[in-house]
Amino acid sequence: MSSTESKYYEDNCKEICTKYRGLWIAILKEKVIASDNKVGKLYEKIRSLRKTPLIMFIQENEVHLI
Repeated sequence: MSSTESKYYEDNCKEICTKYRGLWIAILKEKVIASDNKVGKLYEKIRSLRKTPLIMFIQENEVHLI
C-alpha cells in the first residue's frame, strides 16, 4: 500500500466515509478514482490502470475504537 494513498485516506476519512459509505473504493494518489457496491465491478472499472490503487471497503456503520 502506498503511503500517499493511505495518508490521503487518513486525512480525508470523515468525508470519504460519509460519501462512500457501503461501497468499495479505489484511491490513487490523492483521489478516489472509482467506487462500486461490488468489488468485481470496481476491478472492472480500474482494470486498465498501469498503477495499483489502494482498494478498500467503507463500512456502512461507523466504527469507533476505544
